[in-house]
Amino acid sequence: MEQYIDQIKSKLNELIGMPKTILTDRGNSAIMESLNIVKQISQRQNILIPEEGGWLTYKKYPGRFGLTVQEVKCRNSQIVTSDLIDKSGKAGALMYSEPGGYFASQQMKQIYNICHENQIIVILDITGCIGRRTDYSKYSDMLLASFGKGKPVNLGYGGILGIKQFILDELETYKSSMPRFQSDKLVPLLRKFEQLDARYEFIDREIRTIKNDLTAHEIIDEGSRGLVVIVKFKDEKEKETIINYCENNKYEYTICPRYIRYGGNAVSIEVKRLDNS
Repeated sequence: MEQYIDQIKSKLNELIGMPKTILTDRGNSAIMESLNIVKQISQRQNILIPEEGGWLTYKKYPGRFGLTVQEVKCRNSQIVTSDLIDKSGKAGALMYSEPGGYFASQQMKQIYNICHENQIIVILDITGCIGRRTDYSKYSDMLLASFGKGKPVNLGYGGILGIKQFILDELETYKSSMPRFQSDKLVPLLRKFEQLDARYEFIDREIRTIKNDLTAHEIIDEGSRGLVVIVKFKDEKEKETIINYCENNKYEYTICPRYIRYGGNAVSIEVKRLDNS
């Protein structure tokens, strides 16, 4: 088991690149813990989240710590940086996802610079892109991800939280309050990490196929290698045409507006739910 633990530590350092990296039972536990940390080290009690393209618990969890939520304007689930600037003066943290809604590439560098200038802690959720690149820690103060079903690391269990050194210094002695990751899941997690590139190749290939098939419809494409395809519809007839395509090709789908995807009328084709194992 020791050899596997060493391999996992090495892989986590590659994927996360934070001084402190903690495996937990769920991605939501990592979200809770990140907010708990903000509560402890920031005098500001306002948490900024995107108005669309976030995760459900971004809205629910801050209140458990006496924190208030304020939404930042988005355009196709991308944060509008001018609105972030306007709202950043009183915020303690920004929590957002890359890619937004699992499809919209964020301006991570610009977002981080705005927050850094205003002493805002950046919590970056990389559930939908973990392993795509290795420099996410440059654009965040805390990194988190879920390994749930239908995610790139689709273990069906667990999550991760990475923390920068200056936060650990402010906490002085940090002890995680999150449930521990089950030891019998460590080897399966390592296998999922090893399969990650192949999983992304599979998802990317399916997305290219869908986009080629649906060129007659308006697809929101924000330059990201995402996990879903957002296809807008103008009326019920077009909506039914897109749904029929999904059902004929056995693609799961959800209907927007939906906070965790996109705020307009569209069908989200959930490519990430396909199993390539």
